[in-house]
Amino acid sequence: MSEPKTVNFVGAELRRLRGIRKLGELASQAREVHAVRIGSAELDEIRLRHFEVGSLTPSTEECFTLSLLHRLSLHEMLDLLVVQQIVDKANLGARLEQLSSVHNQAWRDGDWETALAAAASGEALAERPSDWAAWRTQRAVSMGMLGMGRTALLILMDLSEHHSVEPDQRYQVFRYLADQQVNAGHFSLAAQSAQLAVEHAPHDLAPEWRWGLIHTQVRLFLLKAEQALEVDDEEIHEALFLIRDARRLITSEDSQKWLALDFMEAAAQELLGEQPVSEYERIARDARSCGHRHVEALAWKNLGVIHRRAGDIELAREPLLLARSLAREGHALDELFDVTFELYLLFEERGLELESEQYLAECHLHYQQVHSCTPNLLAYEALLRAAS
Repeated sequence: MSEPKTVNFVGAELRRLRGIRKLGELASQAREVHAVRIGSAELDEIRLRHFEVGSLTPSTEECFTLSLLHRLSLHEMLDLLVVQQIVDKANLGARLEQLSSVHNQAWRDGDWETALAAAASGEALAERPSDWAAWRTQRAVSMGMLGMGRTALLILMDLSEHHSVEPDQRYQVFRYLADQQVNAGHFSLAAQSAQLAVEHAPHDLAPEWRWGLIHTQVRLFLLKAEQALEVDDEEIHEALFLIRDARRLITSEDSQKWLALDFMEAAAQELLGEQPVSEYERIARDARSCGHRHVEALAWKNLGVIHRRAGDIELAREPLLLARSLAREGHALDELFDVTFELYLLFEERGLELESEQYLAECHLHYQQVHSCTPNLLAYEALLRAAS
């Protein structure tokens, strides 16, 4: 039996971006760009064809030219190459039925690299516009989970107005767009997108999708409160009300969704001044037993932060290191930055310079890849400004 063929994701995307333009026309435009833009590369028709069939990978200068030809940012163009590397590494083959099964399992497991590889492959292979839009939406979500939030946000903004998105798909696009806007700290825009998701939701929307929308709304309240100078108790109580509402949409057998709600409820209670140490410990243990790596990492991190703020370095160290290990395994760069910064604070506050400098150096490595807006990221940026 032959090995599965790697899907040429970048080539499919370049052909889509080229549209009705011929390669000769694109080469002519590339020459004009090269003549006026420093740092760009001249591209002929043959090289452009190699990029589209996947026999050559563009250099950084060539990516710059391609980004200008296709009206993308250089950041978006380079992210396409990163996605292709993930597709090549996963090597999932080119059968859509298999890709769908692999994607759904990876999503449940929190394996975002595999989920991204499956979604990008499905997007490249999709024949119907609505299937293409569905796979592209899922690719954006996985990219956001892997630290490519800026590109994910742009993709979802484009999809929110795209003609290929069916009416019953638009709800999902707005819901995921709200998620990415929450991550980026655009809380007012996130509230608008969440409201649009409600307006576009069909009357017979499945309970799991209604649960997803409530999950997004609760995250909006909690992350907004984390960054506020003063917590709005009314919004936190509204979040707790929504959590209770969400529990009615799922059964106790749906352990992963139930644990996600448990975690958010504990986080809300913490924002109201409580110290849910035993609850975070219980959530982390239960999440481990059912394979919910994302919630387990979040629970260990919040537990470590409680102990750090109490000044107990020994009790804080282990849960933070566990959270860091889980974030590494899941390639969750946002979480990895957050917990690494917490480890830096833990040792810096205790005057342990060697350890604190080690974790601060790791923060430098993760910083350029993280686009979420968290108090830790804001504090780190303030540190950089002070150092300069």
